[in-house]
Amino acid sequence: MAYCSKCGTQINEGVNFCPKCGSVIDSNVTNPKPQNKSIITPQQQKDNDDAKLGTGKKIGLGWAIAVASIGLLMGFEAGIGLIIVSACSLAILICLWMGKIDAKYIWTAVIVLPLIVFFTIGAYADDKQNPTSTTTEQKQEAEADRKAKQQNEKAERKAQEQKEEAERQTREKKEKESQLAQKKKEVEEKAYKAGYSHGLRQGPVTYSRDNPKDAARIYFNTAYGIPSSSEEKDMLNLFLEHYVKGYHDGYKSKEE
Repeated sequence: MAYCSKCGTQINEGVNFCPKCGSVIDSNVTNPKPQNKSIITPQQQKDNDDAKLGTGKKIGLGWAIAVASIGLLMGFEAGIGLIIVSACSLAILICLWMGKIDAKYIWTAVIVLPLIVFFTIGAYADDKQNPTSTTTEQKQEAEADRKAKQQNEKAERKAQEQKEEAERQTREKKEKESQLAQKKKEVEEKAYKAGYSHGLRQGPVTYSRDNPKDAARIYFNTAYGIPSSSEEKDMLNLFLEHYVKGYHDGYKSKEE
């Protein structure tokens, strides 16, 4: 009696293939029936592997997917590197879940990929809390440069404002001086003409007796108002001076 060397099924004489597993049967070799030894087919082995994984596979995959998802969410703050690592981890785990990758690698992925994600998160947190001295120095230098630039700009604006104010005051002073000079000239001419006309009308007696300054004050107050400021009083003195001069020149012009 012959038996299949692969699955142990009894084979009738003259049969070249095992009716159960399909293995080729060598007619010249008679295989005794295996003694107390179970033959496991590839399908049985796969079923056994899946059964061994069972709930552990689901728990492990669920845990790893959760870790990868956390990594993705934190990646938006931690940076593109963590996002890429977490996305790759999640993709691999989904492939494992769907059976696209051999089940024997499941526990390696479940352990290694979360560790990668956690390590990346930890490295980012440590770097954020304890920046390198180079980064700190660069920030300090940038802040110092920014403050120095602000101070320079402030000083330049202040200098420009002072320059513009000085130019404005100079213009106003020149305009005021020009207006004052013009006004003095007008006062001088007006006072001289008024005094000259007054002198022409005087005779010898009245000329020697009258004080032309009294007439000049009355004329000034009528034309310009009673002086109150120092500038107006200066104008009055100037008017008196030229009025008296014109008064004498007018009187003397009659004698000539």
